[in-house]
Amino acid sequence: MKISVVGLGTECNQITLRGLQEVQSADAVVLKTAKTQTAKTLQQLNIPFVSCDSLYDEAQDFCVLDQKILELLKSLQGKVVFCVNGSGTDDSTVQYLSDKCQVEIFAGVSAAQSILKFSPQSKYQFFCAMDLVETETLSINLPLAVTEIDDKFLASEVKAKLAKFYDDEDEILFYDGKQAISVFLYQLDMQKKYDEKTCIIVRPKNLCEKRSFEVSDLKNILTVLRSENGCPWDKVQTHESLRANVLEEAYELVDAIDGGNIEDIVEETGDNLLQSYFHIVLAEEAGEFDEKEVLTRLCQKLIFRHTHIFGSDKATSSEEALKVWEKNKAIEKGTHTVTDTMHKVAKGLPSLTRALKVQKRASKNKFERTNSDSVYGSLAEEIAELKEAAKLGNAAEVEKRAGDLLFQAVNICRFLSVDPEVALNRAVTKFVNRFEYMENKVKETYENFADAPKQLMEKFWAEAKSKGL
Repeated sequence: MKISVVGLGTECNQITLRGLQEVQSADAVVLKTAKTQTAKTLQQLNIPFVSCDSLYDEAQDFCVLDQKILELLKSLQGKVVFCVNGSGTDDSTVQYLSDKCQVEIFAGVSAAQSILKFSPQSKYQFFCAMDLVETETLSINLPLAVTEIDDKFLASEVKAKLAKFYDDEDEILFYDGKQAISVFLYQLDMQKKYDEKTCIIVRPKNLCEKRSFEVSDLKNILTVLRSENGCPWDKVQTHESLRANVLEEAYELVDAIDGGNIEDIVEETGDNLLQSYFHIVLAEEAGEFDEKEVLTRLCQKLIFRHTHIFGSDKATSSEEALKVWEKNKAIEKGTHTVTDTMHKVAKGLPSLTRALKVQKRASKNKFERTNSDSVYGSLAEEIAELKEAAKLGNAAEVEKRAGDLLFQAVNICRFLSVDPEVALNRAVTKFVNRFEYMENKVKETYENFADAPKQLMEKFWAEAKSKGL
């Protein structure tokens, strides 16, 4: 079925000449709603039409309304013309129709033009009010035009949505069909009149005036900091010089998560995002890669590895999902042997974490001690070998045996389902807390901590331990 769509504009007699010719040649004309000024265009020209207003009352939501309108259009004979407010290119029902049948649009004046004439823009983002309420993709760096705010309740929903991206006291341009006035965002649902012609425009702020930001702002800030007149420190950074920062910020995020303070997690997540985008900006300057390549690679990886979601694999538990992930990762990385997977473990990881990952990959392939006696026995063997190396005074051998001992300690942690990084960090924290207690007690008698006898230190250490520190 072929349907002609004619945009009637926003006022009476705004129909284009081509649109009028199409309407006059139709066997059946259907008007989405007759409760607007544009309906008078057809009435004054004595063009008979069928209105869809009764379908609004029958439909439970806009999806059902669109279906019912399509059914009505299909029931008509001959050449069918569907008339809508605005241009016809920005109507949700027209979008639905174009997915279901052949549509030719005879565009009229856009609803957004009614307010853009008060604030001309060479580029902007456009939403009808109902679509805006449902979207999560909104840029605060482009002017925003919102149309068809036809009642106070919808205005309230629009305000609530915009409050997620803008400040309550940000000025907006409000147009009620007759005049355009500046109001604060929080006043959007406090105006006297709303109808299908009511619309607003929100202008973007300068960078330093903003209280709400998006990723593009972060890139802009980094670009400014790296510019000729930018920050002396930021200007000289490289991928290599920022390496330590990446590790430090990752650990600070882990600390924030362990601390359970959401504000700290927000801050440290931002710091980690900064590190990622710093590398993106550096790479874009050098022509190595760009933001789109990073995001494309990431999204491709997520889709490829989740074939139980985006493909034909099945997974009903987290364990099964992880197996699918590992299977797809092996295909992606071209790892054909267990040793290949071990080589893929990043050498830049903390040593305890790298050891744990390597051991897990061996264990998954059944290279594993099967009982606790053999695990603890191996630790005793490593201690004995370290003692022997120390007696011989061979520094290289001592280092080698000390590494073996730590590796086996990680293996015991893994055997007992303990994360060695977490366990050691907590042990360090415990040590610091006990030491703090001991030092404070010692300094009640000795001004210089190091002057206290060892027996006194040990006494207060045991006291700290007995208090559960």
